[in-house]
Amino acid sequence: MRAAVLTRYGDVDALELRDVEDPRPKDGEIKLRVVAAGLNALDLKILSGAVKAWFPQKLPSILGFEASGVVAELGAGVSGFTVGDRVFGQVRHSFAEEATAPATALARTPGDVPPIEAAAIPVVGLTGAQLIEEAVQPKPGARVLVTGALGSVGRVAVHVARQLRARVIAGVRGRRASEAAELGADEVLALDDPAAIERLAPVDAIADTVGGEVIGQLLPLTDVREAFRRARDGGKVLLTF
Repeated sequence: MRAAVLTRYGDVDALELRDVEDPRPKDGEIKLRVVAAGLNALDLKILSGAVKAWFPQKLPSILGFEASGVVAELGAGVSGFTVGDRVFGQVRHSFAEEATAPATALARTPGDVPPIEAAAIPVVGLTGAQLIEEAVQPKPGARVLVTGALGSVGRVAVHVARQLRARVIAGVRGRRASEAAELGADEVLALDDPAAIERLAPVDAIADTVGGEVIGQLLPLTDVREAFRRARDGGKVLLTF
C-alpha cells in the first residue's frame, strides 16, 4: 500500500509518498481501507519536531490519529462489525491507504455523514468531551464558561456540558455572538469586551480552549481563593481554567 511517510523532522517536504507493507490486524483489531484522514495541530507539531520529547518518532514513520473508512478485515475476537461496514474513530498511522485500530476505538459511520466530515470528528470530539466530563465534571445547574465556543473542541464542549445539564456560557469574539447563540448555550460572552466580562456573574468552572491573555482576564470570575481554602482544609478540589 501507499502511505505518507515522515522521513525526518521538518516541513511538509519531510513527507514522502512511499510503498510500505500492508498492515495486519492483531487480536481485537480492525483493518480498514482509509477513505479520509483527519489532520490536527498535533500532527503538524510532530512533523516539525516541536513535541518530539513527548511524541518521539522512530523514523521513518506514518503520522495520523483519526480516520474514516471501510472495514477490510477483522482480527481475531472482533464482533459487532462486518467487512464492508463504514466506520470512523481513533486510528493511528492513518495517513495511509490502510490502517488498523482496536475495535473499541471505532464506531459505525452514520449513513448521512460524509467520510471527510466523519474523519474530522474523533480527536476534537474526544478532546471536547474529556474537557467537560473528566476535567470540569459539572453538576446540574453549574455555570460553565466555554472559551473558544465556536472552535471544533469548544463546540463539542458546549454540547456535552448541555447534555450534563450545566448552564453554559459560550465565550467568543463579539462579532460572532449571533453565530454562537445558535449553539444553544444559555448565555453568550464577548471575550473581547472587558465591560461584558466585568458584568458576567461568577462561574463554577472555565473550560478554556483559548489560553493566553484571555484566561488571565477570566480568572477573577472564579473564586480561586475559596477553592484553595477547601484544599488546605483537606477537601478534594479540581481547578479547571
